[in-house]
Amino acid sequence: MTYFATSYRLNDNLTFLFELELLKQLHIGYAYEYTLSDIAQYSNGTHELMINFRFKVDRIHGGLKCPTYY
Repeated sequence: MTYFATSYRLNDNLTFLFELELLKQLHIGYAYEYTLSDIAQYSNGTHELMINFRFKVDRIHGGLKCPTYY
């Protein structure tokens, strides 16, 4: 599954996010934040790479089927 998202903070920044589900428990992603405020003259925005590995711990989850993990 692939996810796309955007976010806007009033007069501050615009964010674009992409996430790819490689395995049920393993996701990778990329985000770019474009600065709209006065600091934009000093910043070209920010880049973020993400690796998300989801652990299912039966002791914590109580054996419940959780859509976040499975």
